[in-house]
Amino acid sequence: MGIVIAAVAVPTLSASATADQRPATAKTQAALQQGYAAFQQGVALKVSFHVNGTTTIANPNLQSDMDIGPGRFDGEISEDPSLPPGTLRLEGDLTLPPSDGYFIAFGFMPVTTTTEFTQQRKARGTATLDLLNQTSHVDMTIPLRIRARDAKQDGVPLAIGKNCGTASGAAIRMAGDVSLVPGEESVLESTYAIPPFTGCGEKENLDPLLTGLVAGPKNELITRLKVRCIGCLDY
Repeated sequence: MGIVIAAVAVPTLSASATADQRPATAKTQAALQQGYAAFQQGVALKVSFHVNGTTTIANPNLQSDMDIGPGRFDGEISEDPSLPPGTLRLEGDLTLPPSDGYFIAFGFMPVTTTTEFTQQRKARGTATLDLLNQTSHVDMTIPLRIRARDAKQDGVPLAIGKNCGTASGAAIRMAGDVSLVPGEESVLESTYAIPPFTGCGEKENLDPLLTGLVAGPKNELITRLKVRCIGCLDY
């Protein structure tokens, strides 16, 4: 949850736009035009999105869904001479609140836990901006460490400790078209792997239990984005 956002050259919106093109949002259009002008001076365009999502854990010992958010992605889009013409650099920070989950482990054991997704370093990728249709094609990877706390098994506290989490970050790639029009929701679908767990257990080593329950490939993530601001003066 690296992320790449691809950027393509964007024409200026004009009165001659065809009927099947999306109606312009003047504020968004102006912000993007100002952003392109700023790029020429080496200034980045600030963007911010509201984020919600649902992840499905594929591990057959858990096989459960968990809601994520509401959170925020705050980023900057800028020119990078090392990228192809029309492609812009994107980097930013994803902030998510802790998520409470209810699972049925091994098909019969009720388990509740609080899960935290903590970004390890900047999300990075590329973006292509379409000013006429006010969209951006994005492709980026976000490195997130997954931590578990306050776990209970059938209502009984499970002493996993305060340092229980994945041994390394889960690299979540998000790619697709994102609307830059306020109020419109964009949906991105991702598949990612959850690394093994470490640091779990206050009195005994519970790393194998958490790893056996949660870790593994082909976990699914559906991310829903809505514009918070384009050309933000501040986040």
